[in-house]
Amino acid sequence: MNQFITKAKNFFRSIGKLSASLFFAALGVVVIVYAYNAIGDAYQKKKNEKYEAVREWSYDLNDIGFIAKAKTKVVNGSLFVQLNFEGYPAYLTHPSLSQKNQDAEFILNFTDADNFELFDQRIKINNFTTVEVGGKPEGLRYQFTVPISTATYEKFSNLSIGWTFKTKIPEIVQPAARPPKGDKPISSDSTDHCAPGLSRSERMRRLALNGTVRENAKESYSVGSKSVMFSWDGSVLLCS
Repeated sequence: MNQFITKAKNFFRSIGKLSASLFFAALGVVVIVYAYNAIGDAYQKKKNEKYEAVREWSYDLNDIGFIAKAKTKVVNGSLFVQLNFEGYPAYLTHPSLSQKNQDAEFILNFTDADNFELFDQRIKINNFTTVEVGGKPEGLRYQFTVPISTATYEKFSNLSIGWTFKTKIPEIVQPAARPPKGDKPISSDSTDHCAPGLSRSERMRRLALNGTVRENAKESYSVGSKSVMFSWDGSVLLCS
């Protein structure tokens, strides 16, 4: 009987040691997993802080009257973009162009170091807010947020901006001035011997285009029904 009790004690003692070993082994695994996750979380947090830092960009839009500046950051998988366009060209308020440009867009494009496209966003010009200084428009502003992976954002290297709107202000064509009523219209005919501003020789040359010139009196010449009379200084007295 004593031998049986001794064996039972040894058995339970062995089980206790095994249980303790398994417990400490499991505890070790938990500690390792926790430490691994903690290190991973710390690394990810540090990495996220890198993407949450604001990056600044600029792009020259002098061709259309702007200097474009942008700020970007990524927070929790979302790309935040703030656009500031300095300048306010006249075509934005031109009556006909503002109507035509209602659905026109800016095209925002980010590429990698090799100019491969990574991200693009089309933004209607009407979505921008006008920035005023002292009641006078001085620029445009817009902000938006879209989902993006940090792997893509990390490759952002270059910014470019395109546009689809019209910027050339139409020229105003003035109608030709009409001569006062009763005045003889100024002729642009190169054969008109009565045209203003001609020299004596040119006037006589044009008169001769109509036939043989006859001298009717001193400084008076005609060809058929066409005639001209000069003053002593070469100016025209009569012309028909």
